Amino acid sequence: MFKHLTLALLSISPLLFAGEVPKRIDVPVAVVAGTAITEEELDAYAGSEIYALKAQLHEARKRALTSLINQRLLERAARQHNMTVEAYARSLVPRDSVVTDAEVAQMAALMADSRGNMSLDEFQQRVRLDLEARHRLEAYDQAIQRLRTEAGVVVSLQQPVSPDFVRAANGPSRGAATAPVTIVEFSDFQCPYCKQAAPILDAVTKKYGDRVRVVFKNFPLPIHPRATPAAKAAVCAGEQGKFWAYHDRLFTSSDLSDAALHDYAQQLGLDTASFDRCVSADAVNAALTADAEQARKLQVSGTPTIFVNGKQVRGQADIDAISSLIDEETGGK
Repeated sequence: MFKHLTLALLSISPLLFAGEVPKRIDVPVAVVAGTAITEEELDAYAGSEIYALKAQLHEARKRALTSLINQRLLERAARQHNMTVEAYARSLVPRDSVVTDAEVAQMAALMADSRGNMSLDEFQQRVRLDLEARHRLEAYDQAIQRLRTEAGVVVSLQQPVSPDFVRAANGPSRGAATAPVTIVEFSDFQCPYCKQAAPILDAVTKKYGDRVRVVFKNFPLPIHPRATPAAKAAVCAGEQGKFWAYHDRLFTSSDLSDAALHDYAQQLGLDTASFDRCVSADAVNAALTADAEQARKLQVSGTPTIFVNGKQVRGQADIDAISSLIDEETGGK
Protein backbone atom coordinates (compact mmCIF):
# COMPACT_ATOMS: atom_id res chain seq x y z
CA MET A 1 0.00 0.00 0.00
CA PHE A 2 2.79 2.38 0.83
CA LYS A 3 5.40 1.30 -1.68
CA HIS A 4 6.87 3.94 -3.93
CA LEU A 5 5.35 4.37 -7.35
CA THR A 6 7.58 4.48 -10.40
CA LEU A 7 8.66 7.75 -11.96
CA ALA A 8 6.40 7.02 -14.90
CA LEU A 9 3.36 7.48 -12.67
CA LEU A 10 4.50 10.91 -11.54
CA SER A 11 3.62 12.34 -14.93
CA ILE A 12 -0.10 11.67 -14.39
CA SER A 13 -0.49 13.75 -11.24
CA PRO A 14 -0.84 17.36 -12.46
CA LEU A 15 -1.38 20.25 -10.03
CA LEU A 16 -1.86 18.12 -6.92
CA PHE A 17 -1.59 21.05 -4.58
CA ALA A 18 -2.15 23.95 -6.96
CA GLY A 19 -5.17 25.77 -8.19
CA GLU A 20 -6.32 26.32 -11.75
CA VAL A 21 -7.18 23.41 -14.01
CA PRO A 22 -5.45 23.78 -17.40
CA LYS A 23 -7.60 23.91 -20.52
CA ARG A 24 -7.20 21.05 -22.99
CA ILE A 25 -5.83 22.09 -26.36
CA ASP A 26 -7.48 19.98 -29.07
CA VAL A 27 -4.86 19.78 -31.81
CA PRO A 28 -5.74 18.52 -35.32
CA VAL A 29 -5.03 14.85 -36.07
CA ALA A 30 -5.57 15.35 -39.81
CA VAL A 31 -6.29 18.10 -42.33
CA VAL A 32 -8.54 17.45 -45.33
CA ALA A 33 -8.59 20.12 -48.04
CA GLY A 34 -7.65 22.73 -45.46
CA THR A 35 -10.23 21.57 -42.91
CA ALA A 36 -8.92 20.10 -39.66
CA ILE A 37 -10.17 16.93 -38.04
CA THR A 38 -9.60 17.27 -34.30
CA GLU A 39 -8.98 14.56 -31.76
CA GLU A 40 -12.28 15.45 -30.09
CA GLU A 41 -14.14 15.01 -33.40
CA LEU A 42 -12.36 11.71 -34.05
CA ASP A 43 -13.28 10.34 -30.64
CA ALA A 44 -16.91 11.36 -31.06
CA TYR A 45 -17.01 9.57 -34.43
CA ALA A 46 -15.43 6.40 -33.01
CA GLY A 47 -17.96 6.46 -30.17
CA SER A 48 -18.16 3.73 -27.56
CA GLU A 49 -14.97 1.88 -28.57
CA ILE A 50 -12.75 4.90 -27.88
CA TYR A 51 -14.74 5.85 -24.79
CA ALA A 52 -14.32 2.40 -23.23
CA LEU A 53 -10.53 2.58 -23.72
CA LYS A 54 -10.37 6.13 -22.36
CA ALA A 55 -12.45 5.12 -19.35
CA GLN A 56 -10.05 2.27 -18.58
CA LEU A 57 -7.04 4.59 -18.90
CA HIS A 58 -8.71 7.19 -16.71
CA GLU A 59 -9.44 4.67 -13.98
CA ALA A 60 -5.82 3.46 -14.00
CA ARG A 61 -4.60 7.05 -13.72
CA LYS A 62 -7.15 7.86 -11.03
CA ARG A 63 -6.12 4.89 -8.88
CA ALA A 64 -2.44 5.74 -9.25
CA LEU A 65 -3.09 9.42 -8.54
CA THR A 66 -5.09 8.62 -5.41
CA SER A 67 -2.30 6.34 -4.19
CA LEU A 68 0.33 8.97 -4.87
CA ILE A 69 -1.65 11.73 -3.15
CA ASN A 70 -2.27 9.50 -0.13
CA GLN A 71 1.40 8.58 0.03
CA ARG A 72 2.48 12.21 0.08
CA LEU A 73 -0.16 13.13 2.65
CA LEU A 74 0.88 10.25 4.92
CA GLU A 75 4.55 11.15 4.60
CA ARG A 76 3.77 14.78 5.48
CA ALA A 77 1.62 13.84 8.48
CA ALA A 78 4.11 11.21 9.68
CA ARG A 79 6.89 13.82 9.75
CA GLN A 80 4.67 16.16 11.75
CA HIS A 81 4.02 13.42 14.32
CA ASN A 82 7.61 12.16 14.30
CA MET A 83 6.48 8.70 13.22
CA THR A 84 7.19 6.32 10.37
CA VAL A 85 4.67 6.32 7.53
CA GLU A 86 3.63 2.74 8.32
CA ALA A 87 3.13 3.48 12.02
CA TYR A 88 1.15 6.63 11.30
CA ALA A 89 -1.07 4.83 8.78
CA ARG A 90 -1.80 2.08 11.31
CA SER A 91 -2.76 4.73 13.86
CA LEU A 92 -5.58 5.86 11.57
CA VAL A 93 -7.30 2.46 11.74
CA PRO A 94 -9.30 1.85 14.95
CA ARG A 95 -8.45 -1.39 16.72
CA ASP A 96 -12.02 -1.97 17.82
CA SER A 97 -15.06 -1.69 15.61
CA VAL A 98 -18.46 -1.86 17.30
CA VAL A 99 -21.16 -3.46 15.17
CA THR A 100 -24.64 -3.68 16.67
CA ASP A 101 -26.87 -6.73 16.51
CA ALA A 102 -29.40 -4.62 14.61
CA GLU A 103 -26.83 -3.83 11.90
CA VAL A 104 -25.95 -7.50 11.57
CA ALA A 105 -29.61 -8.54 11.34
CA GLN A 106 -30.36 -5.88 8.72
CA MET A 107 -27.38 -6.81 6.52
CA ALA A 108 -28.03 -10.54 6.94
CA ALA A 109 -31.59 -10.02 5.72
CA LEU A 110 -30.36 -8.14 2.65
CA MET A 111 -27.82 -10.87 1.86
CA ALA A 112 -30.09 -13.82 2.64
CA ASP A 113 -29.78 -15.16 -0.93
CA SER A 114 -26.03 -15.73 -0.43
CA ARG A 115 -26.39 -17.74 2.80
CA GLY A 116 -26.34 -21.10 1.05
CA ASN A 117 -26.01 -24.05 3.46
CA MET A 118 -24.51 -22.07 6.33
CA SER A 119 -26.21 -22.10 9.70
CA LEU A 120 -27.77 -18.80 10.76
CA ASP A 121 -25.13 -18.31 13.51
CA GLU A 122 -22.24 -18.87 11.11
CA PHE A 123 -23.80 -16.62 8.48
CA GLN A 124 -24.39 -13.79 10.96
CA GLN A 125 -20.82 -14.12 12.26
CA ARG A 126 -19.48 -13.74 8.72
CA VAL A 127 -21.72 -10.71 8.23
CA ARG A 128 -20.46 -9.20 11.50
CA LEU A 129 -16.81 -9.66 10.50
CA ASP A 130 -17.52 -8.07 7.12
CA LEU A 131 -19.23 -5.08 8.75
CA GLU A 132 -16.35 -4.64 11.22
CA ALA A 133 -13.88 -4.58 8.33
CA ARG A 134 -16.04 -2.03 6.51
CA HIS A 135 -16.17 0.20 9.59
CA ARG A 136 -12.37 0.15 9.91
CA LEU A 137 -11.96 0.99 6.25
CA GLU A 138 -14.49 3.81 6.51
CA ALA A 139 -12.60 5.25 9.51
CA TYR A 140 -9.33 5.11 7.57
CA ASP A 141 -10.94 6.76 4.51
CA GLN A 142 -12.38 9.53 6.70
CA ALA A 143 -8.95 10.16 8.21
CA ILE A 144 -7.38 10.39 4.75
CA GLN A 145 -10.13 12.79 3.68
CA ARG A 146 -9.32 15.03 6.65
CA LEU A 147 -5.68 15.07 5.57
CA ARG A 148 -6.73 16.01 2.03
CA THR A 149 -8.88 18.85 3.34
CA GLU A 150 -6.14 20.17 5.60
CA ALA A 151 -3.61 20.08 2.75
CA GLY A 152 -5.94 21.77 0.28
CA VAL A 153 -5.59 19.03 -2.35
CA VAL A 154 -6.83 20.02 -5.81
CA VAL A 155 -7.13 17.29 -8.45
CA SER A 156 -7.27 18.30 -12.11
CA LEU A 157 -7.35 14.84 -13.70
CA GLN A 158 -10.22 15.00 -16.17
CA GLN A 159 -12.65 12.13 -16.67
CA PRO A 160 -13.44 11.38 -20.33
CA VAL A 161 -16.79 12.49 -21.70
CA SER A 162 -19.09 9.65 -22.69
CA PRO A 163 -20.76 9.25 -26.09
CA ASP A 164 -24.12 10.87 -26.62
CA PHE A 165 -25.94 7.54 -26.69
CA VAL A 166 -25.15 7.07 -22.98
CA ARG A 167 -26.51 10.50 -22.11
CA ALA A 168 -29.62 9.94 -24.22
CA ALA A 169 -30.30 6.44 -22.86
CA ASN A 170 -33.85 5.27 -23.42
CA GLY A 171 -35.94 2.84 -21.48
CA PRO A 172 -38.08 2.91 -18.33
CA SER A 173 -37.27 6.15 -16.55
CA ARG A 174 -38.13 8.27 -13.56
CA GLY A 175 -37.71 12.03 -13.62
CA ALA A 176 -38.02 14.85 -16.12
CA ALA A 177 -36.95 14.17 -19.71
CA THR A 178 -35.28 17.60 -19.65
CA ALA A 179 -33.21 16.85 -16.53
CA PRO A 180 -29.55 17.93 -16.90
CA VAL A 181 -28.37 14.66 -15.37
CA THR A 182 -29.28 11.18 -16.60
CA ILE A 183 -28.50 8.23 -14.35
CA VAL A 184 -28.40 4.86 -16.09
CA GLU A 185 -28.48 1.74 -13.92
CA PHE A 186 -27.76 -1.77 -15.20
CA SER A 187 -29.44 -4.06 -12.70
CA ASP A 188 -30.49 -7.62 -11.87
CA PHE A 189 -33.64 -8.35 -9.88
CA GLN A 190 -32.03 -11.32 -8.08
CA CYS A 191 -28.86 -9.41 -7.15
CA PRO A 192 -28.69 -8.52 -3.42
CA TYR A 193 -26.52 -5.47 -4.12
CA CYS A 194 -29.08 -4.22 -6.66
CA LYS A 195 -31.71 -4.58 -3.96
CA GLN A 196 -29.58 -2.30 -1.77
CA ALA A 197 -29.11 0.19 -4.62
CA ALA A 198 -32.84 0.61 -5.28
CA PRO A 199 -33.63 2.75 -2.18
CA ILE A 200 -30.39 4.68 -2.72
CA LEU A 201 -31.52 5.75 -6.19
CA ASP A 202 -34.94 6.60 -4.76
CA ALA A 203 -33.20 8.86 -2.24
CA VAL A 204 -31.17 10.48 -5.03
CA THR A 205 -34.30 11.31 -7.02
CA LYS A 206 -35.92 12.83 -3.94
CA LYS A 207 -32.78 14.84 -3.17
CA TYR A 208 -32.33 16.30 -6.67
CA GLY A 209 -35.91 16.37 -7.94
CA ASP A 210 -36.27 17.42 -11.57
CA ARG A 211 -32.49 17.77 -11.95
CA VAL A 212 -32.08 14.01 -12.44
CA ARG A 213 -33.62 11.32 -14.60
CA VAL A 214 -33.07 7.65 -13.71
CA VAL A 215 -33.12 5.06 -16.51
CA PHE A 216 -33.31 1.34 -15.76
CA LYS A 217 -31.50 -1.28 -17.87
CA ASN A 218 -32.00 -5.00 -17.41
CA PHE A 219 -28.77 -6.97 -17.05
CA PRO A 220 -29.71 -10.37 -15.56
CA LEU A 221 -26.59 -12.31 -14.63
CA PRO A 222 -26.21 -16.00 -15.56
CA ILE A 223 -25.46 -16.87 -11.93
CA HIS A 224 -28.99 -15.79 -10.96
CA PRO A 225 -31.45 -18.30 -12.48
CA ARG A 226 -34.56 -16.24 -11.70
CA ALA A 227 -33.16 -12.91 -12.85
CA THR A 228 -34.10 -13.32 -16.52
CA PRO A 229 -37.73 -14.37 -15.86
CA ALA A 230 -38.05 -11.42 -13.47
CA ALA A 231 -36.57 -9.04 -16.07
CA LYS A 232 -39.02 -10.29 -18.70
CA ALA A 233 -41.90 -9.82 -16.28
CA ALA A 234 -40.79 -6.25 -15.53
CA VAL A 235 -40.60 -5.43 -19.24
CA CYS A 236 -44.11 -6.79 -19.72
CA ALA A 237 -45.39 -4.80 -16.76
CA GLY A 238 -43.90 -1.76 -18.48
CA GLU A 239 -45.96 -2.55 -21.58
CA GLN A 240 -49.00 -1.79 -19.42
CA GLY A 241 -47.47 1.31 -17.83
CA LYS A 242 -46.58 -0.37 -14.54
CA PHE A 243 -42.83 -0.93 -14.87
CA TRP A 244 -41.77 1.02 -11.79
CA ALA A 245 -44.52 -0.37 -9.57
CA TYR A 246 -43.49 -3.87 -10.65
CA HIS A 247 -39.79 -2.98 -10.25
CA ASP A 248 -40.43 -1.90 -6.67
CA ARG A 249 -42.42 -5.04 -5.96
CA LEU A 250 -39.63 -7.29 -7.21
CA PHE A 251 -36.99 -5.58 -5.10
CA THR A 252 -39.10 -5.91 -1.95
CA SER A 253 -39.70 -9.64 -2.50
CA SER A 254 -37.53 -12.73 -2.18
CA ASP A 255 -39.88 -14.92 -4.27
CA LEU A 256 -39.23 -14.70 -8.02
CA SER A 257 -40.96 -17.94 -9.03
CA ASP A 258 -43.19 -17.95 -12.10
CA ALA A 259 -46.27 -18.14 -9.88
CA ALA A 260 -45.11 -15.17 -7.81
CA LEU A 261 -44.32 -13.08 -10.92
CA HIS A 262 -47.87 -13.74 -12.17
CA ASP A 263 -49.34 -12.90 -8.74
CA TYR A 264 -47.49 -9.57 -8.61
CA ALA A 265 -48.99 -8.63 -11.98
CA GLN A 266 -52.45 -9.45 -10.68
CA GLN A 267 -51.86 -7.50 -7.44
CA LEU A 268 -50.86 -4.43 -9.44
CA GLY A 269 -54.01 -4.57 -11.53
CA LEU A 270 -52.42 -5.67 -14.80
CA ASP A 271 -54.29 -7.54 -17.52
CA THR A 272 -52.79 -10.90 -16.62
CA ALA A 273 -53.73 -12.56 -19.92
CA SER A 274 -51.81 -9.92 -21.88
CA PHE A 275 -49.01 -10.10 -19.33
CA ASP A 276 -48.65 -13.88 -19.72
CA ARG A 277 -48.61 -13.61 -23.53
CA CYS A 278 -45.96 -10.90 -23.35
CA VAL A 279 -43.67 -12.91 -21.07
CA SER A 280 -43.51 -15.75 -23.61
CA ALA A 281 -43.24 -13.54 -26.72
CA ASP A 282 -40.08 -12.99 -28.77
CA ALA A 283 -40.35 -9.22 -28.36
CA VAL A 284 -39.46 -9.37 -24.68
CA ASN A 285 -36.28 -11.30 -25.51
CA ALA A 286 -35.36 -8.58 -28.00
CA ALA A 287 -35.74 -5.94 -25.28
CA LEU A 288 -33.34 -7.80 -22.99
CA THR A 289 -30.91 -8.34 -25.86
CA ALA A 290 -30.87 -4.60 -26.60
CA ASP A 291 -29.99 -3.80 -22.98
CA ALA A 292 -27.31 -6.50 -22.99
CA GLU A 293 -25.77 -5.04 -26.16
CA GLN A 294 -25.55 -1.60 -24.60
CA ALA A 295 -24.00 -3.16 -21.51
CA ARG A 296 -21.42 -4.87 -23.73
CA LYS A 297 -20.50 -1.57 -25.39
CA LEU A 298 -20.03 0.04 -21.98
CA GLN A 299 -18.06 -3.00 -20.73
CA VAL A 300 -20.55 -3.63 -17.93
CA SER A 301 -19.67 -6.91 -16.24
CA GLY A 302 -21.58 -6.84 -12.95
CA THR A 303 -24.55 -5.36 -11.18
CA PRO A 304 -25.45 -2.82 -10.14
CA THR A 305 -23.45 -0.69 -12.58
CA ILE A 306 -24.45 2.97 -12.51
CA PHE A 307 -23.54 5.80 -14.88
CA VAL A 308 -24.11 9.50 -14.19
CA ASN A 309 -24.15 11.34 -17.52
CA GLY A 310 -21.99 8.53 -18.83
CA LYS A 311 -19.49 8.61 -15.94
CA GLN A 312 -19.41 5.30 -14.12
CA VAL A 313 -19.84 5.25 -10.37
CA ARG A 314 -16.81 3.36 -9.06
CA GLY A 315 -16.63 1.48 -5.79
CA GLN A 316 -19.64 1.39 -3.51
CA ALA A 317 -22.65 3.00 -5.17
CA ASP A 318 -23.87 4.92 -2.14
CA ILE A 319 -25.70 8.24 -2.12
CA ASP A 320 -22.49 10.21 -1.50
CA ALA A 321 -20.69 8.71 -4.50
CA ILE A 322 -23.66 9.32 -6.81
CA SER A 323 -24.26 12.82 -5.43
CA SER A 324 -20.61 13.71 -5.99
CA LEU A 325 -20.89 12.96 -9.71
CA ILE A 326 -24.24 14.77 -9.98
CA ASP A 327 -22.72 17.84 -8.32
CA GLU A 328 -19.81 17.71 -10.77
CA GLU A 329 -22.26 17.74 -13.67
CA THR A 330 -24.42 20.54 -12.28
CA GLY A 331 -21.76 22.64 -10.58
CA GLY A 332 -23.38 21.82 -7.23
CA LYS A 333 -26.55 23.67 -8.22
